[in-house]
Amino acid sequence: MLSLRVMDPGRLMVEAGDEIIAAGELNWGEDERLRVDPLEGYPPAPLPRVVSSERGREEVEVDVPEGTGAGAMLTLSYEWAWHHQDTPALERTWRLPPMEDIPPEWLEDERVALEREDTAENEEEGALALLSAQDASFPVQEDPARSELLWVPGYASREDIASRLFGDAAAVGAFDIEPRAPPSSAEEGLQVCVRVRHPPALVPQLLTAMRRALEAQLEADVAWSRSQLSAAPPDGPGAAALVERGLRWAQRSNILDGAGQSYFDRYLQALEPWWDESQRVHLLAGAAEPLRKAIALRSKRFKVSYSVTDGSPVLAPGSVVGRFYFAGGSSVQVRTLLLLTEETSLERAELRVRNAFRGSPRVILPGKDGRWRGYSAEFNTVAGAPQPLEELDGNAYWYYPDTLLIRPGDWRPGLGAGTGELAALRRELLQTALATATPQEPRPLLALDHDVLEARGSAVRLFVGRMSLVATLAAVDTYRDELSRTSAGRAFLAVHDLAMVALAGRDISKLASSGIGRELVNRGRLALSAAGARASSGLRESVESVHALVKTLERMLAEGEAVATPDGLRFSLPGGAEAFKQAFFAIRGEMAAARAIGGIRSAGLAAEKAEKTLHALKLLAAESQEMALAYGAVARRAAALPADKAQAYLSAVELLRSSTPSAAKPALARLLRRSGAPSLKDPLALLKQAQWLVSHPELDAEAVVELARKACKGSVDLGWLRSTGLSMKDLDFMGRNRMTSWKDFQQAAAEPWNSRLQRRVREQLRGVAAEMLTEDNAQKLFKGFRLTGRQVKMRAGHIIDNVLTATAGSKLQHGVEVKGWNDKRWRRALDSWLTRDAGRKLDEQQEALVKQLQHLIDQLADAAKAPHGQPFLVSTDNLSGPTRAKLLGFLLKYSPGTKVIQLEEAQILDKTRQLRAALSLPENLSGGAP
Repeated sequence: MLSLRVMDPGRLMVEAGDEIIAAGELNWGEDERLRVDPLEGYPPAPLPRVVSSERGREEVEVDVPEGTGAGAMLTLSYEWAWHHQDTPALERTWRLPPMEDIPPEWLEDERVALEREDTAENEEEGALALLSAQDASFPVQEDPARSELLWVPGYASREDIASRLFGDAAAVGAFDIEPRAPPSSAEEGLQVCVRVRHPPALVPQLLTAMRRALEAQLEADVAWSRSQLSAAPPDGPGAAALVERGLRWAQRSNILDGAGQSYFDRYLQALEPWWDESQRVHLLAGAAEPLRKAIALRSKRFKVSYSVTDGSPVLAPGSVVGRFYFAGGSSVQVRTLLLLTEETSLERAELRVRNAFRGSPRVILPGKDGRWRGYSAEFNTVAGAPQPLEELDGNAYWYYPDTLLIRPGDWRPGLGAGTGELAALRRELLQTALATATPQEPRPLLALDHDVLEARGSAVRLFVGRMSLVATLAAVDTYRDELSRTSAGRAFLAVHDLAMVALAGRDISKLASSGIGRELVNRGRLALSAAGARASSGLRESVESVHALVKTLERMLAEGEAVATPDGLRFSLPGGAEAFKQAFFAIRGEMAAARAIGGIRSAGLAAEKAEKTLHALKLLAAESQEMALAYGAVARRAAALPADKAQAYLSAVELLRSSTPSAAKPALARLLRRSGAPSLKDPLALLKQAQWLVSHPELDAEAVVELARKACKGSVDLGWLRSTGLSMKDLDFMGRNRMTSWKDFQQAAAEPWNSRLQRRVREQLRGVAAEMLTEDNAQKLFKGFRLTGRQVKMRAGHIIDNVLTATAGSKLQHGVEVKGWNDKRWRRALDSWLTRDAGRKLDEQQEALVKQLQHLIDQLADAAKAPHGQPFLVSTDNLSGPTRAKLLGFLLKYSPGTKVIQLEEAQILDKTRQLRAALSLPENLSGGAP
């Protein structure tokens, strides 16, 4: 059983190996309650089951039948809907328990995926992107001075970092970004400093590396501290340096060594003779007070005669909670001011504090009563002194364990995680801000952090129920510091804040009618121009998202396709929301196309052909949302390439576009969209192979679309497929079948020595051969019928191989199930069934075969339901007399009326050999061929 909390609408698909075990579209209806609909354009599959539709606690379940995809990967993919349409699909994988002793060649129904299949990325790095397709396998380096801090690449998203540090991309709230100057020893590209909130949660190899670095640092610091304390009494600077070194180790009180002892206590223990208060601490004079307070509050083993007078559990105003040290050695206190909130958990307290007005630093820390409290805070500096939080080489040390500092203006990109309780709190904070903000005093709205702006159910909604204009505009705040570096960026922010004021007044139409929207677009262009090549991709995407949103809004309002109301947009025609999305993505494509053409011209190259190609894609974008996304992906890829490479790329795109027949347009959309994915290293190679795929007149459009889908997911290598000896007829048949395990066949061709894999693919090819022969000989095998359907879903959801329709009389339809099993497999399966019926215990192999027979019974029973006639079962004619008798008796008892049709065993073997030869698979195996 797989239980899933639903936070955002989207498309859910769960696959066991190559078998889809659940799929559905998750949406919220007009009553704001979760609903599950079938996926359009995909093979029918069981729907996820809604187990909770309570607002803020929406949850679905997916049954994973025992034995399904044994040993394969269970893959969950979630393609985000409208608001996160630009975001790469979420994907999670788990290895299913293996069935070690079951011969693979007997498990025809298990399509084992030997490697993870990546979902096709739309690669629109949207302003609200929550996930990244970046490879999470990147270097991590401990800070040389503070080993509890880690350096990671600047390109890594929060999800990448969480996956690398904790093995869980969802753990985006388990660390904080620490503004800090990279050390000289940092590896190239490691530009972001990360503070882990709970170091024991790190993946074992990183925790081991951190401990190793701390052990080395401990040895060096103990030696240095002993030398300082053994010499003459330390002077002022010397005493301050000793105290700072002690405070630094105090921050490691929550990191335990392999024996379970904190590194702070390890440091104190190593210096115990020197820290004896009656002997040496007096040598540090008044400078020792910060260290004594840290020992009193953080050490589990050592005690000092120090009384903490801050107040408990609520700290009094002016309580000293930490100390900031500048690079030169001077330091200032960090003091609390006002109590902002108290909550039952850090998550709730952080939500409230981050969404309060950001005029001053804020700290959150736990009290002795178990509650978490947030306070406004100040650094005890004098007028004209350097500001501590602007010192990238300084260090803040905290007396209270688990203290969290939130800097003024700190904007944490939306994490979107949490329980239903947190989701409800987000909605509460947003609704309160919307209710209290006014055009004259918009601060409650402007203070909101990204998580709350992502909250659903707000009064300012757009796109029918799930995408808020507030969140789209607010994404710009993530890049406020970057924008503030230029006067054009600051001007854009001023108009941006004015737009937020309009939203505070609950008047969406102002963005279009008052000129605010157009000015926002104009200022955005100027801001990007001023930033030039220094603009981050995230900044460019966020500004262009606002541009596209405003332009789409203006266009649909002007054409009467939408009406602005206090609650958001209302559309005059069915499908209006989808039309809005399509227009939005097409406009973003137009902007990227303009950048691409401008880049080619600036390089002094001819741009006419590139312009023609992008214009053709723009026209196609008007036909479907998929083509609009493909247009944007291609345009962004071209804009990101050097001019000469952009020309070559767009030429290959044009060749593919012009070669694709109209029936294969869905394949064109997928392939173009994939070619624009930044993670794809060689788009020209993909486009070349794609052209081969779409230009074959002998390939049915259904096969082209399915092969394109798999190529974009990485589950078929078109270059390898092209190199095989498969006839166009066989390729067409296998290409249409969603269950064809191309990666298995490719791997088997590369590993002729892998007997286990060879036997599995031989059994798969035997099944394919039997299905091919059934279709080829349908007229002969089923007299009076014609083939009218393949892979058809029956009433109860089972998939049947074929459907026949009577050519005369009632035109009744009949299902056909094809089993390529040989005599040995049928005999063993039927004997296992009889063994169970006799009440005897089955081994794992027997249980697996019994399950397969039960599935066959269920398929035949579903196929026999009205308005269908009795089904057909196709099997080999090479069954022994006893095996045939058992099969007929089995069908008579459990599926009466099913008619058995026999295929010649010699034909099955001959066709299987043909397929093996075409796929370059070895003919001879030890133990004989099935």
